[in-house]
Amino acid sequence: MPESKSRKKPAYTPPPASSAPKPNPSWWAPTMVTLMILGLVWVVVTYIVQSAGPIPGSARGTSPWASRS
Repeated sequence: MPESKSRKKPAYTPPPASSAPKPNPSWWAPTMVTLMILGLVWVVVTYIVQSAGPIPGSARGTSPWASRS
């Protein structure tokens, strides 16, 4: 039986090493800190006013998205 020709694959060449990782944009940290503070304020205000809601009309059952049962 004849032998098949061996297939030669090209040698693996890894992709070039990437340069140093890009730094975050300068607005990233202030935006994240601001959003975290706003979230904390939202939770505190909601806790303080109990069921009234920090935004008028956002209490349970008064918004158009609340289920009415």
